[in-house]
Amino acid sequence: HVTNEKGEIKPGDWQEIKLHQWPFIDWAIQKSPPYLFDLKVKRGGDETVEIPNVATVEDKTWPSTDFGFDFATEKRTQKADGVMEALSMGGYRAVRTIKSTYQNLYSLVTGRTSVKLISGPITLARVTYLLAGQGTWKLILIMGIISINLAVVNFLPIPVLDGGHMMLLGYELIRRKPAPERVQVVLTYIGLAAVLSLMLFAVGLDIWRLFF
Repeated sequence: HVTNEKGEIKPGDWQEIKLHQWPFIDWAIQKSPPYLFDLKVKRGGDETVEIPNVATVEDKTWPSTDFGFDFATEKRTQKADGVMEALSMGGYRAVRTIKSTYQNLYSLVTGRTSVKLISGPITLARVTYLLAGQGTWKLILIMGIISINLAVVNFLPIPVLDGGHMMLLGYELIRRKPAPERVQVVLTYIGLAAVLSLMLFAVGLDIWRLFF
C-alpha cells in the first residue's frame, strides 16, 4: 500500500521480489517514507508467512537527500572535431545501442526486468516531444535510437517480421527446399498474433501510465 500526500492509503499489486532486486527495493523504501506494505515470506519448503501492515519509518540518523549529500548525475556532452570522428562516435553509439537492446530483451525474457517497463507509441511520442524542446541534436539522437530498436525487433526470428523471413530462408538453404506451405501459413498466423498482442499490451501500458 502507498500513502499519498493527503494521507490516503492506496492498495497496490503484489510483486515477487527476487534476490537481485533487493538493493532497488531498499532504495525505494528509503526514498519517500512512510509506506505501508503487506509481506509474504517463504520459509523452508512451501511454508508461507504473511506479515500485514509493515510500516516504514524514516531514520533521521541515516544519510538521505535531506540530511546528507545529494550527488547529482554527471553529464558531459561529446562533440566531434571532424566528420570522421563524428562517424566513429555515431558508429560506436549505434553498436552500443544494439547491444543494449538485445540485453534488455534478454532481461525481459528471463524476468530480470519487469514487462511494465515496455513502452509503446504513446510514450515514445511524449518522450520525443519533450526532447525536441531541449534541442535539435537530442531529437535526432532519440530518433536514431528508436530506429535502431525497431531494426533489432524487426530482425527477431518471428514470422511476419523480416527476421522470420530470414529464418525460413535459412531453413530453405539448409534443407535445399522451402518449408511446407501449410507450416509457413501457421507460423505466419502465430507471428501475427504475437506481434499484435505485444502492440496491444504496449499501448495498454501507455494508457495506464497516462491515467494512473
